[in-house]
Amino acid sequence: MNQLIKKFVTQSEKINLDKILREAKSAERRGDLHVANEIYQFILKKFPKNKRAKKALANLISSSPMPDLVPLIKEERYEEVERILTSNIDRDKGSPYFWRLLAIVYKETKQYSLAIQCYEKAITLAPTDHELVFESGCLLLELNDLKNAYKAFKHVIAMDQNSAGAFTNVGEIYYRIQKIEEASKYWNEALSIDPADSIALTMLGLTAADNQGDYDLALDYFQKALNLRPDDVNLYVNIATVYCEMGQPKKSIEIFESWAKRNWDGVDAEKQHQFDFNYSLALFNAGRLSEAWKLYKKRVDMGVSIHTQADTLAIPRLENLHDANGAKLVLLREQGIGDQIFFLGILNKFLERCNCEIILQVEPRLTTILKRSFPNIQITSEVDITNIDADFWLPYADMAYLLEFNDAEQQLSFPYISPMQDKVDYWHSEIDQSRLRVGLCWRSGLIDPRRMRNFTFLSDWAELIEHPKIQPICLQYGDISEDLEALTDSQRSRLFMPQINLKDDFEDLGAIMKVCDVVIGPFGAPVWQSSAIGCRTLVCNLKGFDNFAFGRAQTDGYEYTNPWYPNCSHMMYHHNERKQLVGRVHDFLVREFSSKMTGE
Repeated sequence: MNQLIKKFVTQSEKINLDKILREAKSAERRGDLHVANEIYQFILKKFPKNKRAKKALANLISSSPMPDLVPLIKEERYEEVERILTSNIDRDKGSPYFWRLLAIVYKETKQYSLAIQCYEKAITLAPTDHELVFESGCLLLELNDLKNAYKAFKHVIAMDQNSAGAFTNVGEIYYRIQKIEEASKYWNEALSIDPADSIALTMLGLTAADNQGDYDLALDYFQKALNLRPDDVNLYVNIATVYCEMGQPKKSIEIFESWAKRNWDGVDAEKQHQFDFNYSLALFNAGRLSEAWKLYKKRVDMGVSIHTQADTLAIPRLENLHDANGAKLVLLREQGIGDQIFFLGILNKFLERCNCEIILQVEPRLTTILKRSFPNIQITSEVDITNIDADFWLPYADMAYLLEFNDAEQQLSFPYISPMQDKVDYWHSEIDQSRLRVGLCWRSGLIDPRRMRNFTFLSDWAELIEHPKIQPICLQYGDISEDLEALTDSQRSRLFMPQINLKDDFEDLGAIMKVCDVVIGPFGAPVWQSSAIGCRTLVCNLKGFDNFAFGRAQTDGYEYTNPWYPNCSHMMYHHNERKQLVGRVHDFLVREFSSKMTGE
């Protein structure tokens, strides 16, 4: 610490502010910016309201002997800026402005560890600069370092209780760890400070839609945010998606079409890809399939669809069926394991239409099942297939696009999975044959408040579990201990619990499904495996929201047949309508299995 400051610390009752401020100014003139900064920080620690020290420190932070590098940063000339900064490090290392600029350079060039270190240096030199702390918190949040980001934003709030951005970002942190109520409190606090905080408005809109199922409230928040950011494509996507989930795909498409006609200047490629993807889903829901498939094809550009980096492959993507004749194709698995099972229903028809050789990339857990189900196809579970011997690549769902799969082509997709017969025989003997065997799952394996509105609870199914003519079979993977606690002892005793790994053992799971009279569950891998095996399957999904129903979900009723698997039906329900759903399922079972359900 500067010797002058040490002197004042020991004689704090006789501090001469004029003298110490003159010493700070003298240090500035000598170029000892670090010393000057240290003195100003000492004064403000002792006298937080001292205007002269505040002004002097602000001037010190904003001024710099360096050239104005901000224009170079805006032009993304990061290497040049870094070279200028580091060449003057001995002269400027006492300036928090120097370390902030260097942090920005390292952040933009994705050298995140160095960026964090530079922010820490800047904050050490200017600990009362809440904007610096806020910037560092934003970087930590971007890197998903939630613990340290939380500390940074709480520190900002302690220094400046009117920092709406800090409240908004604390809300974001709570949102990520699924503490939705806490998140909403912080977003509302941000809006009380700044009613024009569009990020807080957007997040409250997402929460209203995803967690509460309150679409009207969600639209109100999104519209307020849109009034503030009329050129934000993401807000158009959010509003259009809400209308799609409300079962109003035409309204959704109107919004997508209105934006599509606008100037895309300034919209980055990632947002364009996300727009196209969501637009395609709305088109699917409306039954406009030709347009939908063309846009859906762009999903690969989002970088999250397939599990192999397509740009590492030396071969091109298959663009038309003609090129497939006589060629060797590698089919790349995409999205989740349920999606993969679902899309492969079209593979046999694809092979009929194309005289080609197939290499099928599969999820490792499906290897043995798919080798048995497609005995004449080469199977690989490798992710890195950079050097694969093939002529073209395509993701699973591209088969449907190339075949122009639509509602008039109901015979393109079929059940195809062949369970192991010895396992089928075993489970047939283990499960009560006198009652209707109902395989049941009720939610995703991921317990996420943002997703739970799409699912039911085990306790919702108590009426069917207790039904004397039904043998309920648990097919729900994941930890269900809390789910079971919601049942009575009698109900739990009636639920057949297979002692297998329901998440990873697809062989035994498939065999159990094969002996079920019907499998019931939400969108997910279990119902698609059941459908692909050929079991009678009933999918329970929210009203009007099924991307690949080709418009069938827009019926005025509550039931429709899946266009991919004729053995699969869908039973729809509205948010908070789970009791009515179970009643409709009961009626479905009586209608489909009258002899077992009535005993007649």
